[in-house]
Amino acid sequence: MNEINIYKGLSVLVIIGAMSSINNMTVEAANSVPFIEKISEDASEIAQQHNIYASVMIAQAILESNYGRSQLSQAPFNNLFGIKGQYNGGTVDFRTMEDDGNAQLFSIKSSFRKYSTTNESLEDYANLMKNGLKSNPFYYMKTWKSTSDHYEEATQALQGAYATDSKYAEKLNEIIVRHHLTEFDEVLILVPTKYIVIEKGDTLSTIAKEFKISTDQLFIWNDLDSNEIQVGSKLVIAVTDQQMNEANEPQQVLRKQPQKLNSHKEKRFVRRKLDPLVVSHKNIKHLIRL
Repeated sequence: MNEINIYKGLSVLVIIGAMSSINNMTVEAANSVPFIEKISEDASEIAQQHNIYASVMIAQAILESNYGRSQLSQAPFNNLFGIKGQYNGGTVDFRTMEDDGNAQLFSIKSSFRKYSTTNESLEDYANLMKNGLKSNPFYYMKTWKSTSDHYEEATQALQGAYATDSKYAEKLNEIIVRHHLTEFDEVLILVPTKYIVIEKGDTLSTIAKEFKISTDQLFIWNDLDSNEIQVGSKLVIAVTDQQMNEANEPQQVLRKQPQKLNSHKEKRFVRRKLDPLVVSHKNIKHLIRL
């Protein structure tokens, strides 16, 4: 009877342990999606501008802030990466755990940078990776895309340099794989294939309707920041993500009839030269490839 009771007790412990793990996974999943969605677009764009991996950037934010749940990562501090020091005079003191290099942790009190927004935190992190330390501007050079062939080289370069954790690279790699973060490293080169010359009375809305495309596509393909367009300017109406040879220039689409004058006519200078446009992950989801 005693043995049976012992086995029953062990079974109960195993079941409770399994349920606890499932609950923890559920909580993590519930927190991971909104946090990744919150920072991924800005992280992808900032990483592209600074020649670093967005996947590594997002993974570090996840690891350092516990999916944005740490006190330091939340307002009014907004420090996603645990970067120490001060930012524009802003600083806050917290206790933190450090690794002595032998997987032994110890607690110390440190001053951390304080930001007005999470976007400032993302920008400051990217600047740190790109510009390094005052004493060594190339301190984080091995994390750059141009000096590495894979994100794992970047995570390995961060271990011991950015964090004392002896398993830092392993943890980052696991996060990147689990959340498929490499998709945020992707960029799209859009090459114009067709364009029109804007006529009197044209608006982005009427052009979009005429060529069965969206105004969002016109904004992205032509790098516009307002609805204003100008008569006589070129406007891209079709693109491809395949590189074209020099002989394959974008073709002008001749329109059968002039467009009627619209009472709300719009004016805007657009790009005269139809160069390829680099589009970040932030805008890829808005595109419908033609």
